[in-house]
Amino acid sequence: MSKELFDRDYNIIFAVTEKEKKRVYSLRHDVYCEELGFEPVNSSEAIEKDPFDERALHCLIEKRESGQAVGCARLVLPSETLGSPFYRMPLELKFSSLFESHEHHPDLFQRKDICEISRVAILGDIRKGKKAKTLAQNPPQSVRTASFLKAGLFLSVLALGKISNRQYGFAMMEPSLARLLSYSGFRFSRVSQYLEFNGKRAIYYSDWKEAVGQLCPEMHELYEYIAERFSGDLVEHDMSRKGIAGYQKI
Repeated sequence: MSKELFDRDYNIIFAVTEKEKKRVYSLRHDVYCEELGFEPVNSSEAIEKDPFDERALHCLIEKRESGQAVGCARLVLPSETLGSPFYRMPLELKFSSLFESHEHHPDLFQRKDICEISRVAILGDIRKGKKAKTLAQNPPQSVRTASFLKAGLFLSVLALGKISNRQYGFAMMEPSLARLLSYSGFRFSRVSQYLEFNGKRAIYYSDWKEAVGQLCPEMHELYEYIAERFSGDLVEHDMSRKGIAGYQKI
C-alpha cells in the first residue's frame, strides 16, 4: 500500500479541535454502542466518551471523496503524578490481574515513556466488507486500501507516539489484529493471558523505536507522511509538544 494510494482514498486527521474530537466520539458511538453493543447507547448526544479522552491524543480517518468518517483511534498518555486518577492506563485498571510475570510489565517503565492504544473503531460497512455492491463500484485499489485501514490507524497512533515522545505502547487487542499488523512489520508481543472480552483478546506490547525500524518500506513511507502531517497540525494550531495532553500535570 503506497502513500499515494492511501492518500488518494483517505484523509488522516490529528483531531485537535473540539469539533474534530466530537466526530471521533460520534464514530465510536456508531461502532461501539449502536452496532456492537459494547457500550451503552447515548441517546441524548450520540457520542461515546470517557474521562481518559482528556488524557489522549486522537486521530480520525475519513474518505477523501465524501468526507465520511470511517476510522478512529486514541493514544492514552498516563500522568506522571502518583495518586492521579490517570496515573495508570485504562487496561491496567481493568485487567491488571492478567499481566504475566514479564519484563514488559508497565510498572517497569517510567510513566512518561508509555502509552495505550485504545478505542480503535472502523465503520462496520468497511470492517465487514458487507456492501458488495458498493465495493464493486470502487476501483480494485480502493478495495485494497480499505483492507489496510486498521494498519493505517495504527501507523497514525505510532505517529502520535512520536510527537508525544512515547516509546512503549500497550494495547488490548484480538490475536488476529496483532497478526495483521505483523504482516506490515508492526510487531507486538503478547504480555498477558487471553480473556473473553468482546471476543478473545490479550494485552500486547511494542517498543515503538524498534517497530518503526521493522516497518516494510511502503508502511514506513506512509508512517513518515502521517508523522509529518501531525507535526504540521501542531504548528497550525499553535501547539507545542509540551502543550499536548501528555505533558499536562494532572
